[in-house]
Amino acid sequence: PFIPGTEASGVIVEENCKNKNLINKRVIINTKNNCFSEEIIIKLNDVFILDEKFKLNYLEAASFYMATLTSYISLIETIKTRKNNNILITGASGNIGQSFIQLSKYLGNKVISIVSNNKKKKLVDEIGSDYAIIKKNNIYKKIMQITKNKGVDTIIDINGFLKEYNLLKTLKWNGNYLILGFTDNNITSI
Repeated sequence: PFIPGTEASGVIVEENCKNKNLINKRVIINTKNNCFSEEIIIKLNDVFILDEKFKLNYLEAASFYMATLTSYISLIETIKTRKNNNILITGASGNIGQSFIQLSKYLGNKVISIVSNNKKKKLVDEIGSDYAIIKKNNIYKKIMQITKNKGVDTIIDINGFLKEYNLLKTLKWNGNYLILGFTDNNITSI
């Protein structure tokens, strides 16, 4: 039967590759399906063994790979982000948003996050966002203040805020606008 699910983590309980050192190793699983099951048979090439120093619980480990891969491909391969850019991230407190914040900071950029409340603002502040704007505030005005009226180089729109908040006005000439998701079927079109 088909079992859905693309993200999982767990412990190796059996092996068939003649390497007993794998037993009880914590892993992140990278596969196209079968992750919504209690046990999965998988090739060794489809797992990442977690280093003991990598202190993630199983839920964090399971969601780590896809979010990190999404942000990596988006920032490095798709828009080819360089240092010292202003990057605006909507939905910044979610798993993918957090990954974008961390990778953007690692690459030497200034991050402006849009969140919905103070609890989420505190979270994005803790993981490295330079600025966090609560979406009920005047987003355009805040962004232009932060960027000294220059605007942002890149918008990572995880929530489909283009229409609702007119984010395109904050984008510099030749900037990058990357749409990754939508809320309430608010499918963005330009």
